[in-house]
Amino acid sequence: MGAAVHVLVSLGLVRTSHGVGTFVTAPGHQASLLNYAWREASLGELAMVRAAIDERAPALFAGRMGRPPVAVTTSAISDLNFFAVERSAQRHGSAEQFVAADLAFHATILNGLQGIEIGRVLYERIGERLRPTLEAAAPDVVELEELDRAHRALAHAVAEGDLPRAMRTSRFVARCELHSTNVALG
Repeated sequence: MGAAVHVLVSLGLVRTSHGVGTFVTAPGHQASLLNYAWREASLGELAMVRAAIDERAPALFAGRMGRPPVAVTTSAISDLNFFAVERSAQRHGSAEQFVAADLAFHATILNGLQGIEIGRVLYERIGERLRPTLEAAAPDVVELEELDRAHRALAHAVAEGDLPRAMRTSRFVARCELHSTNVALG
């Protein structure tokens, strides 16, 4: 009971007054809740968050294409195409290089979404926590030709603003990568 109260105090949800009691408070700042959730999240939970981002961010990017004012920079599109090719080329390199290229590909989509900067930061943190697991899964992932083609197709769908194709392709990519991550986690 004491440990539970201590956690609630550290999250700012309750305050204690020695000899008086424990009182519920309104959380003053959400950062403590996020930090707690981040520390306590399992690798499986982080993999699910990564998959959710990988599935939804390309659709947001594609949906912003061609809408005035320009919500997506041309450099973001060229970076996305570059990292799609780089990811494909690194399939024959080391697991570390491949994972770095894959994470860069997905992070580039988030970089192109102006106004959602926290997504990129969150994605980078998730990638760092998952990196050993992703590297363990890499030998199986690099063998999946269809997944490699899907990454390149996703880059094209996003660049063309083809929302339905971006949604279908990102769903396939996210599910394949989540499955391989879960297999590596056991």
